[in-house]
Amino acid sequence: MGNAISFRLNPKNESDKKILDWLEEKSSQPGFFNLTEVIKKAILTAIEDEQKENQEKSIEDWISEAILLSSEEFTKIVKESSQTVANNVFAGVLGAMAQQVNMGAVPMSQMTGMVPNSIVAQLSRQKSEIFIMN
Repeated sequence: MGNAISFRLNPKNESDKKILDWLEEKSSQPGFFNLTEVIKKAILTAIEDEQKENQEKSIEDWISEAILLSSEEFTKIVKESSQTVANNVFAGVLGAMAQQVNMGAVPMSQMTGMVPNSIVAQLSRQKSEIFIMN
C-alpha cells in the first residue's frame, strides 16, 4: 500500500453525503486546518475505538472465565461441605442409637427403623383390645 490514498465522494450517495457533511462541519472547527487532517483524525479515532472495544472484550472474556471458574469451585466446596454435614448427621444418629442400646434402653434386635418393636407390639395389642371390646 502506498503513502497516498485518493477517493471520490458522491454527494448524491447517502453515505458519501454524510461523510461530506461531517467533513465540512469538522473542518470549520478550530484546530483543524484542512480536510486531510480531519480525515486522518477520523481514521485514528476509529482505530482507537476498535482497539478499546477489543480490549474491553478481552477484559469481559477474562471476567466471564473467572466467574465461571469461581462458580465451579464454589459448587465443589458446597458439595463437599454438604456431604460432610450429611456424614456427621448420620454418624450422630448411629452414635445415639448405639448409646441407647449400650444403656439398655432398647435392644438393637428390637429396632425396626426408628420405632422399637416393643412399642409397635404394644400399640398392636392395644388396637386388638379396643377391637375386642367393641
